[in-house]
Amino acid sequence: VGMEVEVSMEASQVKTITVGVDILRVQGEPEKQELFRADMFYNAKRPFNTALLRIRLEHRAGVRTISRPGSWMDVLASAGGASGFLLATLAGIRSFDPVSFLSGGMGCLSS
Repeated sequence: VGMEVEVSMEASQVKTITVGVDILRVQGEPEKQELFRADMFYNAKRPFNTALLRIRLEHRAGVRTISRPGSWMDVLASAGGASGFLLATLAGIRSFDPVSFLSGGMGCLSS
């Protein structure tokens, strides 16, 4: 993990750079970390001709986790649990045609 930032400074300036960390976790792969410049700002002028650069680290890292659900029930659970299941059930009931189903068809209304 490395980072390079170019900063132009004049004598007697005080500047601060804030460094952030992004962490990416993908199921079955090693964790990836990336540094980035979160902020850079001018603080003040000093009374003498020496510049000062402050480097700070953000308090929290941004963590993104990517995983694959195991089954369609897991997908419904992540999409809203019982409400996702009810939506899927109601959509199936709405398109169900009992006459077609009893006559050997698939049971779905044709549009």
